[in-house]
Amino acid sequence: MRALWLCDNELVALPAALLTSCQGLTDLWLERNRLESLPEAFSTLANLEKLSLSQNCLHALPSDIGSMLSLRSLRVSHNDLRAIPDSIGDCESLRELHCGNNPNLTALPVSVTDGSLPNLTILSSECTAIEAAHLPVPSFDPSSSGASMAGAAKLEKLWLSHNALATFEAPLPDAPTTENMKTNKNSKNDKAAAAAAAA
Repeated sequence: MRALWLCDNELVALPAALLTSCQGLTDLWLERNRLESLPEAFSTLANLEKLSLSQNCLHALPSDIGSMLSLRSLRVSHNDLRAIPDSIGDCESLRELHCGNNPNLTALPVSVTDGSLPNLTILSSECTAIEAAHLPVPSFDPSSSGASMAGAAKLEKLWLSHNALATFEAPLPDAPTTENMKTNKNSKNDKAAAAAAAA
């Protein structure tokens, strides 16, 4: 089996036996369940390319998630994550990271902001509690043939709206590859207004 969809159920845990018997999985969709944690063996799914854990109750991701070297898309939005493991920087194939709507997420891991993910094209972290961003937004260097910041040349979409950003340190996205950058509504007043409007 290469793909498994278990969305829209009431799962609170994943049996370890499921993981050991599905080592060939490339796509795993677990959206809209009630998962609070993942088993220790989760990161042994070394062939996973697409993983969606959005809209669960996760408090943490496996610390060794960086061992999932085939991972290309990771969706962990709408959970209760406090942090993203720094080992995510070892997932060099990662193209999309969606971690928005985690209200207690206060920072992105250094391995995301230092350019360790050379193939990252989409970084979405809207509606979190991030207060400062030091991001690998590419800047155009006329003397070179591409982006001047290593590891950021492929970043196309950066979404940081509805956070608590007080500082934003990154070159302006003047490179032709950067298509979409959203950093609006980052004051605490804007966040409160947005929350009230959604209520």
